[in-house]
Amino acid sequence: MDGAKEPDNRQDMVFAPATDPVTVTMRALLQLRREHPVLVDGASRPVALTDDLFAYARILPGEAALVIVNR
Repeated sequence: MDGAKEPDNRQDMVFAPATDPVTVTMRALLQLRREHPVLVDGASRPVALTDDLFAYARILPGEAALVIVNR
């Protein structure tokens, strides 16, 4: 596969706009992670698993979080 010739082979990567719904959601989730150490350092414990749902707890002394992901 051949790439573009100079100088087009050094163009900046084009990202989705900062207002893209996926970008907005990811930024909000990353902010939660920064604000709550339990989401980084907490021990993981499975809570539920079905065909449509996965839930687990993250636990630290003094803080716990329940993470639920659905289809």
